[in-house]
Amino acid sequence: METVNGIMTDEDIRLLKTIEQFLYREARILDNRDYEAWFGMLADDVRYVVRAQEMRDAGAKGVSFALIDEQRSDLGLRIDQIRNPRLSRAENPPSLSRRMISNIEVVGKGPDHSVNVVSCIMAHRARGNVPQGGLYVGQREDIIRMTSDGPRLARRDVVLDQAILFDGALTTIL
Repeated sequence: METVNGIMTDEDIRLLKTIEQFLYREARILDNRDYEAWFGMLADDVRYVVRAQEMRDAGAKGVSFALIDEQRSDLGLRIDQIRNPRLSRAENPPSLSRRMISNIEVVGKGPDHSVNVVSCIMAHRARGNVPQGGLYVGQREDIIRMTSDGPRLARRDVVLDQAILFDGALTTIL
């Protein structure tokens, strides 16, 4: 966000608060497994990407690879699979999850009333077969479109700080 001498304007502060509340509400909705409400927070042209990364050399950048690359229709199928115990053993019984969102920063504004946002996520997932649970930790780059119906997630690119998933599957929406 452009600032004058590092000072945010009232408009910048309102926008940041709107974005923060949108992301916190999204985390709560997902923690409560209200996938219908979450689906309503998505733009029609949403793209959702989750990458893992691996560090191979101290002097080199991490190498990332896509685990998930989906659009709205794919996300609808994923939600149906998570909710229906006959379609998936991965969420039967359902996981207990909690998402912590932090370091939210508006880094730019784009066309069509979109806002570029960077944040960090830590998502804990507890399963009956893994009593200690597991963590997904990473950075998210979002494009949030401001519409007359409120903010809508148009793009999410998550880069996890791990190459190996704690239970071999990624059914948790980040």
